[in-house]
Parts: sequence; C-alpha cells; structure tokens
Amino acid sequence: LAREADELVGFVCILKKYDEKWGAYLDNLHVAKKTQGSGIGLELMRRAVDWLRQQNESPQFYLWVFAANVAAQKFYDKLGGIAAEKVPFSLEKHGGGFAEALRYVWKNPDF
Repeated sequence: LAREADELVGFVCILKKYDEKWGAYLDNLHVAKKTQGSGIGLELMRRAVDWLRQQNESPQFYLWVFAANVAAQKFYDKLGGIAAEKVPFSLEKHGGGFAEALRYVWKNPDF
C-alpha cells in the first residue's frame, strides 16, 4: 500500500509462483490519478520485486495491460518491460466482447 498522510494513493498485488514459464503475476498496480508521475508506481513495483526476493523467489514477473492503455505501456517500457505477446482478452464479466491485451514481462528487473 502507498499512503500520503492518511490517504491511500496506491497499491500493488503480486502472486508468486503463478506461471511456470512467465513467473510471478503482477495482478494489480494502481496509483491514484492525482499522484501519477510522482514515483509511487515505480516504488510499488520495486517493493513487489523485493518481496519476491525475500520469499526466495525468482524476481521474474509479468502483467497484462490493455493495448489501448498507451500511457501504462509507456510506463512499463520505461521500466524495461518487454511486450512478449498480444492476445484477445475476454470482457465477458464486464459486458461482453473482447479487447486486445499485451503481456509485459520482466526477466530480471532492476528498478
């Protein structure tokens, strides 16, 4: 969790040993709009990777991002993420249809 004073401004969730090929899964990274660009997202990702290492896990991880979310892709590119594949993502639980999603991968992150 990331807080400023008593206000929650961000959070990250990473699941270890999630995928044999891709590693841990960064399931959720969120930073409040008013604090985006302040370094909170980077710090949350650092702490997630540090946590993996503390658990004696490989720091390799991946996440999914919608292809339409160009701002997030720029952030992940800047942090050395590699867009490994693009796949259709089902929106069945969110009204139906499909959207393209990119799998971003970090093999040995060094933030």
